[in-house]
Amino acid sequence: MPGSALVAVSAGIAVLLSFGTVSAEVNSYATVTSEYVARGLAASDGAPALQLAVDYQHDTGFFVGAWGS
Repeated sequence: MPGSALVAVSAGIAVLLSFGTVSAEVNSYATVTSEYVARGLAASDGAPALQLAVDYQHDTGFFVGAWGS
C-alpha cells in the first residue's frame, strides 16, 4: 500500500506541474466556541471548545481541507 500511495502522489504532482504557471490558495481559521454540540450531543461537556481548520485550493480545481475540534 505505501508504494501505491507514493505512485499516486507522484502522479498528482506531475499533473499539477504540467499546467505551467498556476496559483494556489491556503486558508486557515481558528474559532473558540462556548460549547461544541455534534448531532445534538454536547461533545465538550459544557466547556469551551477550540476549532481549527486549514484548506488548500489549486487553480486546477483540486481542493483538500482538514478540520478539528
